[in-house]
Amino acid sequence: MASKVDLNELENRLREINPDPVQPKTSLEIIGRARYEDYWTEMLGYFLDPTQPHGLDDRILIPVLQEIAGTVPDKLPDSATERKPGATVTVETQVSMYDAADDDNPPRIDLGIWAEEEWFVLIEIKVGASESGTQTQTYYECSHFSDSHIPKTDFQSKNYVYLALDEHTAPTANGPNEFQVVTWRTIQEVLDDQLPNLYLDTPSETSLQLTEFKRLLDNVLEPLSGQEYDRIFNQAKLYTEYPDIVKQTAPQSATPETRSQHSEEFAELSQFYDAELNSVYNAPRRFMQAERDKWITKFEKYNPELASDWRLETPDTGNPMIARPWWHLSDGGHLHFQHSLFRDEVHDDYEIDTFNPDELQFEFHLHSRDQEACEQFRQKFSDKMDESDLVKETIPRQANKKQWQSQSSSKFTQEYIHACYELDEFDQEGYYNTLATAVKDHEPFANAVDEVCEETFRAMDDHYEISDIFNDEPPWADGITY
Repeated sequence: MASKVDLNELENRLREINPDPVQPKTSLEIIGRARYEDYWTEMLGYFLDPTQPHGLDDRILIPVLQEIAGTVPDKLPDSATERKPGATVTVETQVSMYDAADDDNPPRIDLGIWAEEEWFVLIEIKVGASESGTQTQTYYECSHFSDSHIPKTDFQSKNYVYLALDEHTAPTANGPNEFQVVTWRTIQEVLDDQLPNLYLDTPSETSLQLTEFKRLLDNVLEPLSGQEYDRIFNQAKLYTEYPDIVKQTAPQSATPETRSQHSEEFAELSQFYDAELNSVYNAPRRFMQAERDKWITKFEKYNPELASDWRLETPDTGNPMIARPWWHLSDGGHLHFQHSLFRDEVHDDYEIDTFNPDELQFEFHLHSRDQEACEQFRQKFSDKMDESDLVKETIPRQANKKQWQSQSSSKFTQEYIHACYELDEFDQEGYYNTLATAVKDHEPFANAVDEVCEETFRAMDDHYEISDIFNDEPPWADGITY
């Protein structure tokens, strides 16, 4: 039970807090999809397409192309950057990219804009994740695009754009004539310039949709800054100091029944500081949301040679995480680094999420699945992991080796390795250098796991497709055919 001193101290601290401003959520935030790349792609494609029923014509398309024209090396012609009545421009999302060797299962680039036989701009879009494998190199080398199999050689001006959150992001195909980085801030600025001119002569629904899209960009690109960042961090630390009290008194956490059973002091705290308690209760999650968006861009900035093999996962919920894409399965294996901002701890016989901003974890574990192919793979993989000398030799010294031996729980989860690194939240360069160090420490182990993975797949009794087991195609799967 909290002491009178604790309650008085917390009350004094709450007096110093300005409650969070109440701002309506955007539609994607309501459904928990604020950072989903496919949704951003479809919205942007809709507003850029002059043939869509939004009433904008090309008033978003032209200024966006003008910004792109200042970035790409193969100059866009005037016909792309000036308004010309009757000009035909095609805008497509999820554009198929064709090469003679892969016509049956073409990869898809996120967005394409072109005027037939004149110019094209092919755009790979990134919001929460980094590039998977060598996507951009594949797109650049493909000879045709669109379901119409349009030859790239038909066009005079060929342009490739990598639309990302941060200018430090580097696509694999980043040569002078390959993918050029344009940031979402460019789109944000175009909407800033154009929105004031659209309210009078476009449908009200379009104005509302564009305004909401702009606010979504604002929330993601500038979630916290300056004093706001410090305020949220300090509130999260306050949560850490008084987790029991906040959990039991914050309206968004405590049930009416629980609050009715509070002592007189608890009831008084809840009555006068509802908004402040909610701010403290929500602070760790808000801080986590701000931190998550920095991960990939900072990691690439400090260690770009490793970033190509890892990408951001859990874009909307959960702790910030980078994972080998082919080892982050929906129900299967996880090989990842995770900044564990939260940890479940037991306080007075109930669980509470405690704020824990100073620990980076590396984990590799494998779940069993009902699916026949995945379960057969798991069983064979488990045996080969136990037998592999290479895996045992590459376990880094930081790892908890006691957990390496297969441990089956009631959920049939086998945890092979677990390691923790200390982080200093206030040393930004040191923070991301720690992440880079952790990746370097575990890279040999991750590569050894990949070797066991390939050996396991090739030794399976039945012939399965890579997609039967992996969400993303591993690098070693290139050329495997059954």
